[in-house]
Amino acid sequence: MWTLKVEVDCSKGILGSRTKKFNIRALAYPVSSHHVGNKIYVYCILCLFGNNENKKQFLKNLKKDPKFVGCEQQGDIIIGQIIENAKYVSVYGPGIFPIEPTYIDENGQEVWTLGAWEKENLIEISLVGRRYHKERLLKLKKSKIKYMSLLSILPNLSEKQKIAMDLAIKSGYYDFPKKIRLVELAKEMRIAYSTFQAHLKKAEQKLIPYVFKRANYHMETKTNKDQLEKKIIWQ
Repeated sequence: MWTLKVEVDCSKGILGSRTKKFNIRALAYPVSSHHVGNKIYVYCILCLFGNNENKKQFLKNLKKDPKFVGCEQQGDIIIGQIIENAKYVSVYGPGIFPIEPTYIDENGQEVWTLGAWEKENLIEISLVGRRYHKERLLKLKKSKIKYMSLLSILPNLSEKQKIAMDLAIKSGYYDFPKKIRLVELAKEMRIAYSTFQAHLKKAEQKLIPYVFKRANYHMETKTNKDQLEKKIIWQ
């Protein structure tokens, strides 16, 4: 199995332009697609991360886009249909499947992680990214797939628990070494230190067992992108 991982500038795209505008992050997982004329209809699951008000504005604005239809929402999970230009047909072509959800950051940068049996199919996708976006190749490698990361409904965290966990992750609390202290996170959330600590601890108690029970645990060490590029394997 061949795996392709690329970072592409989609800050002018349907989703990337809005994550940038409303300062949120998202995971996007295409469930199915079909090609009609010069359009590709992609059924997609979205999971949003960030400030609640910003997420609401993101969705409100997205619903106005004629290229996004059939929206259903449950909390931070959104299901809808995105209408793409046929120039992306190779991305959704037969024999291509997402190994991980597409990650979209606050600057509209997307990371695609795709798999295929044929290397040529992934090279074609890489060329599409290079032709229409500012692409940064992170990996093209033949290897056995050890895990698949699919979107699923997370444990039932309260709103404050989700906000605390999202803020901690985004601010680098779980990085090594830590980039921020709990007391600073509490101040940013404008609540007492003990209250913030309780929200985060309860979120961790729900999430950690969930990860171990629901999936084969997999963790990749966070690596500098420049170092990662040096490990690209072309075979």
